[in-house]
Amino acid sequence: AQPTGDGRLKLVHWPGLGGLLIENVRLLDEDGVEQTLFAHGRRMTVEVQFRAHQAGAYPALPALTVYRRSDGVCCTQFVGKSEVLNMAAGEMARACLHLGPLELGNDTYVLATSLFRKLDPMQIEQAERYDTIDRSVQFKVFGREPYRRGVFQHPGEWVLVREVPGLSKSA
Repeated sequence: AQPTGDGRLKLVHWPGLGGLLIENVRLLDEDGVEQTLFAHGRRMTVEVQFRAHQAGAYPALPALTVYRRSDGVCCTQFVGKSEVLNMAAGEMARACLHLGPLELGNDTYVLATSLFRKLDPMQIEQAERYDTIDRSVQFKVFGREPYRRGVFQHPGEWVLVREVPGLSKSA
């Protein structure tokens, strides 16, 4: 995706079924302020704004994938639940993904987001998508300890156990 005059990336659409079209994607901090720089451990909301081009009942399922910008590695995915939206022509709606404390590492990421009519997670049936914005929204995560260089920090806890010779755990 190419940058626009304000430093944002131009939204790149993949052709889909039409009917619903993604018009904007915003990244919001805990206070609802739009930004692209997020501290590790803080919350983030992804807001996907879309418009119905025709009146109708639209089964809609939002999905989002986060990629590391430098090498395109898929870091995480989120698939919502399908809901039928009865919309008038030109009506706007939003899908909001609320992320808990960010566990991504210090890096730059891009995301792709889609609105599906039908999505089978087992990939047995062909997906039907209204629209996709591909890797056109960028954000950075900072503030994680420099030693932790992984893409994701999975929660876990080390326990050290001292073994004393001659003591047995069995009775």
